Amino acid sequence: MRKFYSTGKSYTTKGLAGLKSKRAGQDAETLLEAQGDIYASQNRARIWKRHEPYRRLGGSKLKGGAFRAVYTGRAGCDYQIMLSDGRGGLLELKSRSGARIRIDAIDDVQRQELSQASEWGHLALIVVRLSGEWFLVSYENWEHAHRKSHTIKQLLEIGHRIPVVGGLPDILRVFEGIIEG
Repeated sequence: MRKFYSTGKSYTTKGLAGLKSKRAGQDAETLLEAQGDIYASQNRARIWKRHEPYRRLGGSKLKGGAFRAVYTGRAGCDYQIMLSDGRGGLLELKSRSGARIRIDAIDDVQRQELSQASEWGHLALIVVRLSGEWFLVSYENWEHAHRKSHTIKQLLEIGHRIPVVGGLPDILRVFEGIIEG
């Protein structure tokens, strides 16, 4: 069954779920990037968006400044992070409106990148926003043989709640708590 919206576009149930997930992810990215800008201005950390692999087609722009492109491969982790103490690594961001996230939300390419970063001694982190709450989980703790998904309670067992300050997720407060604790 299709649902129609004021834009005139219709979506299947599966397509609508994908659209909601995409919008939730974009909102979470905006908040994380705003927090990253604050960290950079304070000289505490840098968070860079890693863009999806694509190749431009032609040189002319379309309406609204867009251009045509094709994907050249599957995207890896969403962000790189570098802390002022010298540590650095990869961040994968996941956002869901519900209270559970499937473990396989981390795809094969992201899993490979996080695994390699961890093996090489870099940060390999998953930032999750569920029902408006933020969590930080080390990749080593993400995989779980006995379940298919993580609930908020389980994320607290395998990771850390990220405090929200001024509406933004303050990831560095989690690091400070781990270092001092």
